[in-house]
Amino acid sequence: MQHFAFIFSLFDSWEHLKKFIVSEHTCDALPNNQSVKVELDWSYFINQLINGQSLRKVAASAGVSIATLKARAIQYQVPIATRPSKVFDKERRIIWRKLLIGKPTEDIATDLGISQGAVEQVLKCYPEVKELRARIRYKAKRDEMLAVLEKCIRDNPSFTRNQIKQAENAAYMWLFKHEKSLLNKVLPKAILRQRRHIRT
Repeated sequence: MQHFAFIFSLFDSWEHLKKFIVSEHTCDALPNNQSVKVELDWSYFINQLINGQSLRKVAASAGVSIATLKARAIQYQVPIATRPSKVFDKERRIIWRKLLIGKPTEDIATDLGISQGAVEQVLKCYPEVKELRARIRYKAKRDEMLAVLEKCIRDNPSFTRNQIKQAENAAYMWLFKHEKSLLNKVLPKAILRQRRHIRT
């Protein structure tokens, strides 16, 4: 009764109190679409590890950290390499040389038996090497696309530019976007607009 009297004292009248009770000040119901945490099917991801997938790839696929995946792997009694990711001076020099020639970081990590993250940490120390690797990748891609187009031209000497484009669209469009002047040198001369409809 004392609590009721106290509450009533906060309002000017009984009608005011009733209006407040039925007003928008009442609590809203909780939404029905609250997210529910779903347990991962760990057996699927553990099988990926058993089949030779790297910790980094499987962890990314599962959407968890590498540490979490390692802990689960231990629970499933899956052997995990525990070599520390620290890179010593001798390894650092080897990594630097491999990075310099453009070898993928994942392949370097596999060759040396260390984590890909450790290799990438070394790469961060050499920004000039990172830029050089980007140029190497670009040149390799350019040469690949150019070789595809040149083969198409050799195999089909009567093809027009449009026919070459249709036959090897990916290579044509890559060169058109990145190496337009080189593309024009490789392609056969364009047929003059006035002669396109002349029948031979």
